[in-house]
Amino acid sequence: MVKKQYRLIFQAWEAFIRDGIFQGDDLEAPIARSWQRCREYALNPHAVISHQLTLAELYRRKEQSNRLNDLASVFIHDLCSMLHDPKLTIALLDRDGYILKLVGDEELQKQAPFLQVGENWREKYKGTNAIGLVLLERSAMLVQATEHYSSLYHKMASFAAPVFDLNGDILAVLAIFGYYRHTNNHTLGMAITAARAIESRLRCEYACRGKDDPSYNASAIIESMDEGIISFDTEGRITHFNSVASKMLQIPPDSLAGSRLDELMQNSDMAEMLLRKGKKIYDQEFLVESRGKRLHFLVGGRAIKNNQGDILGGVLTLRGIHHVRNLVTRMLGALARYTFEDIIGSSPAIKDTIKLAKRVAGSSVTILLQGESGTGKELFAQAMHNAGPCPKGPFVVINCGAIPKELMESELFGFEEGAFTGARRGGQPGKFELASGG
Repeated sequence: MVKKQYRLIFQAWEAFIRDGIFQGDDLEAPIARSWQRCREYALNPHAVISHQLTLAELYRRKEQSNRLNDLASVFIHDLCSMLHDPKLTIALLDRDGYILKLVGDEELQKQAPFLQVGENWREKYKGTNAIGLVLLERSAMLVQATEHYSSLYHKMASFAAPVFDLNGDILAVLAIFGYYRHTNNHTLGMAITAARAIESRLRCEYACRGKDDPSYNASAIIESMDEGIISFDTEGRITHFNSVASKMLQIPPDSLAGSRLDELMQNSDMAEMLLRKGKKIYDQEFLVESRGKRLHFLVGGRAIKNNQGDILGGVLTLRGIHHVRNLVTRMLGALARYTFEDIIGSSPAIKDTIKLAKRVAGSSVTILLQGESGTGKELFAQAMHNAGPCPKGPFVVINCGAIPKELMESELFGFEEGAFTGARRGGQPGKFELASGG
């Protein structure tokens, strides 16, 4: 939220609190509806209501959401790694708005009123906030600074995305809190991505656990998923798969059904890890040779167990590496938005430059753009990218002057976990890798 927008919304908030009328048209419709409801609740705009579970009630709710909590913990950990900001806090809430899990900045959790496990964040208790809006609007929400009804949260930003169950009902809410000056709109995209990943994993587990129930249509659930899904029995023989997996692997369905996992993924110990050791697989890169082509995937997997802990089989999820790179591109904001039509100028020099840029944009040669600061080098770079052979690929921008000499190699080429003191857990891909295909 820019300073001018902050001031305008704050003025609108003051007018609404004072007179109950909306001033200007800078307020989003969901926020305006929420302010109106808060006024009808007779909420104090300078306070919030604490509505916290007892320890016994909190324990019962956590037990009811135990599987959800286990699955979400994996993605919350990944989300923490992606956010790169120690001043953010991630929360998992149940369908009634109670916080079940908090991870992140402990200082923020102390300073933000009632940001604690067991507290309810519905609108009628905390005023306008992203969680309360998600539970009412059933879609992802961002509430920044003075958009919050309570002045206690005017320095904060709240982002939230719903997690839906198989029936399309809200099962949980994944939320991110931070100081609004330290957040950006891409944070909401990350929350949405994590929420969708949790949904996919839940659907996958339900499908595999329900395979012995004749009333349970596992195939329909697996087929509805966007990821490639392969489930297999204790002998490593494929029992279920969706059309996405068949298409990604470029293998006809009749050849995939009943085949063994170790035949499909040669030189891999995935079946051993899942079926014998019960270990989970997180986003492991994998190359498959199919019809003379090398196919590149990220593979995740886990063993499927019954209530007694016996392994019944396993499930793998496949994601094409290009989809992952596109996701990273969106999260980094690395998109080229401008085209040659956006470049305004009528002088002979600018016309000649545009003509030359269009001529070389369609080639694969390396191009060097030179010019003084502020003359539009990045504008031309984006236009050439969009006019070139890879307009849908990533467009990665690097400020080399801001990168210390000692870190240049790791920024450009990436690094593995433990490569040097202070290296991020899980490593980090390099800018060259992120720019692949663009």
